[in-house]
Amino acid sequence: MTGLAGQQLLAGAQPDLLAGAQPAELCPLPVTRLTPVSPGVNLNLQYDDPAAAADSDAEGGAGSEVQLLGTTLGAGAYGRVVLGSYRGERVAVKILNVGLCDASDAERPGGKEHQLERSAEAASVEAGVGAAWSESPPQGGATAVVTDPDAMQEEQVVAFLEFGATGPVTTAAHKIGQEVEVLARCQHPNVIRLLAASLNGPRPCLVMELMESSLDRMLYGGEEPRILPLPTVVHIALQVAQALAYLHPTILHRDLKPGNILVSQLENPKPIVKLADFGLSRLRSHTLVTRRPEVGTAAYMAPETFDVTNHTITDRADVYAFGVVLWEMLSGCQPWKGMHLVQVAVAINLHKLRLPMDRISPQRCPPRLLGIIRTCWDADPARRPAAAELVKKLLLLQEALAHSRLRGPISVDVL
Repeated sequence: MTGLAGQQLLAGAQPDLLAGAQPAELCPLPVTRLTPVSPGVNLNLQYDDPAAAADSDAEGGAGSEVQLLGTTLGAGAYGRVVLGSYRGERVAVKILNVGLCDASDAERPGGKEHQLERSAEAASVEAGVGAAWSESPPQGGATAVVTDPDAMQEEQVVAFLEFGATGPVTTAAHKIGQEVEVLARCQHPNVIRLLAASLNGPRPCLVMELMESSLDRMLYGGEEPRILPLPTVVHIALQVAQALAYLHPTILHRDLKPGNILVSQLENPKPIVKLADFGLSRLRSHTLVTRRPEVGTAAYMAPETFDVTNHTITDRADVYAFGVVLWEMLSGCQPWKGMHLVQVAVAINLHKLRLPMDRISPQRCPPRLLGIIRTCWDADPARRPAAAELVKKLLLLQEALAHSRLRGPISVDVL
């Protein structure tokens, strides 16, 4: 069956299914370097030095367009995130601490592996949103890939990178520049909004949409891991898949994990879900050629990222991480808990191991969902499904779950 015929069949058989999808999810336009900055994104934010603002007024400097409200939402190695107000909206303000980020990765104690396994607290700060900063499982954080000199199109971003080339070239500076490059062009209900940025001030900062929490805190914020209802798991997975389908193939996230999946309305069976932390992302062609394929968080990294002979990464690396997140929501377990980067690499790349499916109760994992996870974990990236294909499968599964609830209890084996 051709792709067109399949789409026609799906449209005919499931009109209500497709009617509920967002227009941007049905016909996404690829985000490229030619994509203009989204309307309303202010790249010339007037912003006072946060240290001076703290000394003079807890609510921020009078000359700033953004006011700091005196509440620190999180702090890490690269800076801090502060609750703020921008144009009448409560926001999260990510402030880069330039003074602590002078050294390159090679100069830092522990080198590359230390950066890959640094604390989840520091990684959470880089997500740039509201109350998503809580104590997280020690899954590690992420390092950055240096952006190509010609990657930025906007004059403000170019000026920021030129500063980095003449002054201290910092990992954090390049991460924040790459994040602006990507987020300033993105418009999707499942991608966090960038509202404004100040890249040329005394301390660069980003003004981001504020969310209530993260999937990481949703799962592990209590005394015991939280087991989400199956319909909620499918809903969250669908929202994340829609974000990836919008981003791919021109944007790879490269650090998909629960700490970077932000949620609001946590008590709603269908919470608001948005993807955040694009510090490792880059606008690219279909295949990313990189000297740093191994960046990311070890437990969610695809096998090919651990291959020392491999220097190309595709969007299917995000799909592998998506399968890990889906397994984590269904099992309520942290992936590869207690294992270090090298141990994870040996397990999945050399021994071809995958996370144990027996950790998931059969009552919580319909065969369709089990099949999705297994195909996401295929050793060959080309055999993993595209994010758009995941969206279709999850939409059909969500519809089947809704109909089963209307008909009464039904075995998951038929789903």
